[in-house]
Amino acid sequence: MLPLTHLSRQTAIGPEGDLAIVAAVRATDSRRALDMLAERFQKEIARFCYHLLRDQHDAADATQETFVAVLEAIEGFRGESSLRTWIFGIARRRCIDRLRKQTRRKTDATDAMDQHADPGTLQDARLERCQNASMLHRLLGELPDIDQSILLMRFDHGLSFQEIGEALGIRADNAKVRAHRALQKLRPMLERRGLGA
Repeated sequence: MLPLTHLSRQTAIGPEGDLAIVAAVRATDSRRALDMLAERFQKEIARFCYHLLRDQHDAADATQETFVAVLEAIEGFRGESSLRTWIFGIARRRCIDRLRKQTRRKTDATDAMDQHADPGTLQDARLERCQNASMLHRLLGELPDIDQSILLMRFDHGLSFQEIGEALGIRADNAKVRAHRALQKLRPMLERRGLGA
């Protein structure tokens, strides 16, 4: 097994590099392993989490949770997909879990506000929230979670449809079809706002 010090950012490219990283992570203490994985993947995973969660603090927490989960599950990595794809799958699940928790909390808070707020104030608050959100985020938010993830993985992170399929547990051709359909849904939304091609 390679010691951690012999691995570089270049080592991580390709299946042999993935296996070298996994072997090194398995052979070292968890702090050094976490540092090595974070050096290689943290920026990309953090950006992905931010795009899904749209909150810097939640994204940072989800990124950290992702790498802790990776360390806990590294013994189960079989190399059937790339290490990068495997980590993206874990990150997506962490983000989805956070979104579900947020939805429950927001629903509870909104129900409480609705009981005590007058309709005019409630409408003003909703309008302000809508105006503060970016156009693309709002449009992506209208798509199912899996379609959002596919588009982000494909266009923001450059994953192949094979890698996306592996990360999401679907076939590559299914990921490709979903991406195409999601783009077809986005096109008229953009055109209605004067942003279409």
